[in-house]
Amino acid sequence: MNSFFFFLRTLFKRKWWVLSTSVLAAIIAIFFVSKLPDKYRSSTVIYTGIISGYDILTTTTTTNAVYINGTLDNLISIIKSQPTLEAVSIKLLAMDLMNLDPDNDNEYLTARSSRDLIERVPVEVLQLVDMDDYEKTVRNLQEYASRDSYNFVYGLIHWHDAHYSLEALDQIKANRIGNSDMLQISYVGDDQYIVYHTLRILNEEFVNQYNILRFQQTNKVIEYFQEELEKQNNELTAQENALRDYNVKNLVINYGEQTRIIVEREGELNERYVSALTTYRAAVSVRESLEEKLDDIQTYKNNAKFLEKLRDVSSLYSSISASSVDMSGNHQADSAEIKANADRQKVVNQKTKELHEVMTDISNQKYTKEGLLSSDILNQWFNALLDESRAKAELEVLDASLKSIAEDYIRFSPIGTDLTRENRSISFTEKTYLSLLEALNEAILRQKNLEMTSATFKVMTPPSVALSAEPSKNAMIVAISFIVSFIFTLMIFIIIEIFNRRPSDKWQVEKLITSRIIGAYPKNTNEYFDIASENSIQQIGNTVINFFDRKKETNIINIFSSVEGVGKTTIMEALYKYFLDRGMKPFTLSWNKDFDAASKDFMMSFSIFDFAQGVEDPEELINSDVILIEYPPISQVNIPQRLVSECSANIFVVDAEVVWTEMDQTLFKQLSIKAKPELFVCINNADNDVVGSFTGMLPPFNLIHKISFNINNLGVSSERKDE
Repeated sequence: MNSFFFFLRTLFKRKWWVLSTSVLAAIIAIFFVSKLPDKYRSSTVIYTGIISGYDILTTTTTTNAVYINGTLDNLISIIKSQPTLEAVSIKLLAMDLMNLDPDNDNEYLTARSSRDLIERVPVEVLQLVDMDDYEKTVRNLQEYASRDSYNFVYGLIHWHDAHYSLEALDQIKANRIGNSDMLQISYVGDDQYIVYHTLRILNEEFVNQYNILRFQQTNKVIEYFQEELEKQNNELTAQENALRDYNVKNLVINYGEQTRIIVEREGELNERYVSALTTYRAAVSVRESLEEKLDDIQTYKNNAKFLEKLRDVSSLYSSISASSVDMSGNHQADSAEIKANADRQKVVNQKTKELHEVMTDISNQKYTKEGLLSSDILNQWFNALLDESRAKAELEVLDASLKSIAEDYIRFSPIGTDLTRENRSISFTEKTYLSLLEALNEAILRQKNLEMTSATFKVMTPPSVALSAEPSKNAMIVAISFIVSFIFTLMIFIIIEIFNRRPSDKWQVEKLITSRIIGAYPKNTNEYFDIASENSIQQIGNTVINFFDRKKETNIINIFSSVEGVGKTTIMEALYKYFLDRGMKPFTLSWNKDFDAASKDFMMSFSIFDFAQGVEDPEELINSDVILIEYPPISQVNIPQRLVSECSANIFVVDAEVVWTEMDQTLFKQLSIKAKPELFVCINNADNDVVGSFTGMLPPFNLIHKISFNINNLGVSSERKDE
């Protein structure tokens, strides 16, 4: 609460400064706002189709709030983006330069804007204008602006121009209308035609920038996928061709089937080999056993014709065995093969018969009828010999076949590993190819979707030329200037008051000196000084009388100060007159003429009678009712403690115009320790309002002064301790 009243007290104390500064700021604001041109507003509404449009990617209406808000925010960002605004600025400048008319307003810009451009645009820029080709003018300006950052067009765009700069175009407002998929774009400027064409060009450029941004990204993605797809296709073709060449080189038709047949044939041949080996060994065993029984068996074995026929039969057996070993794994013989086998068997039977006949002839020639070998034993030997030849021939064929299979194993083993590696590589490349193909199709689909989305952009409400200016905010600007200046000035004075170290009023004295105040005496330059001084000294005198001891014949009032020139003499003379008017016998003692403060008598005295030896009328001093003593500044002499204690009142005078220093505060504390009774402060050279806070309201009695007095009074009423 005290802070609030301090604020109000400062306001009324400095009211004329605060008001004059605020009024001056308002006048300056009026002067400047009067020169501000009128503002014109134009707006347009664009339907985007984000919510209600058809999306071929989802085949349903998009309802995702995050997606919708993000998409609309992106559209607004494109509208406010630097590339969009730069393009609008260049096109707008080109259009205006082609339609300059300094004397008349036209549908493109006002005469005032035309004159401004003519005055500012250099000749080299005007030479870029082709009056018959708008697009060429735009290209010329774009090329000129991109040369460096010091040319006129670049500066016009990037500095502070009111119509063509990015700073001005950044004032364009783009907002979503409610929860719809429509955007409202508005713009305010000082040229209604430029405002209109700015929005018109922005509508076109917005769609262009959107298409460039979205389609450029999508086209690059499609181009990337196409390039990668071609690379993967070439790589896949090369790998497949390499696999084909490898199969041809290594005679591989179907690796899995071929290896399966080889394994199966190996098993079959092993079985036949074991069977043939068993047969062969059995036949050899039978033959050798019979030969041991037949002593003349060598006759047959040495016969050339017999051996020749035996070789023929063995050769036929080898041929039959070879034909019976099918390395292809096909167990189903065709008719030609069956017929060939049957023919071979007939030949074998014929040759066997011939061999038997030869053996019979040899036997008939060598032995008599009684000496013939046993036909059974001979036939057994013959059959064992045939079985041996047949088994041997089959073993030779099977052994060769098994060796061939072993060679196939050696050949096919590394082929399997190579084929696995090649197939895996081809499979990986094929999957990559298919993945890229799928991504390419998705990118193409997205591109088509973007084409449909951009096709849905439609200007629902085209911009129009404003016929009337926007309501002026000049009054508000003036009011704000007044208020800001008012607050700023008041804050400065409040800061000054807070850090002020002049004991100018009761609040300052209690803040700086922390002592009770007996009253305040006005400065003689104040208006109504006579009334103020009379009321002031009356209030001080009445307060002092309250401290008089009625039992004493003489009451002493000490008047002190820390430095010279604060008005102790003035206060003493005023009190002297006050007591004299009340019928008392006052007497004054001043260090300037009545005693020597630097003498031994003064410094060693116990009462005023010890040092007041130089008064003109000692009897008047003795018979006085009130003695007023003006002591020298306590910064110059030491006041004996008994003189400070043996009195009715101690008054310490301060000047409201003089800064209260730390030295003053130290001296005051030292004196207050000695003082008994309490040391009271009296303010000299005070303002009338300060005096009025002790005496009551002083003239003038007008409304403002009454309000100021009431505020000051309320602010200190709870702190008054001097009554």
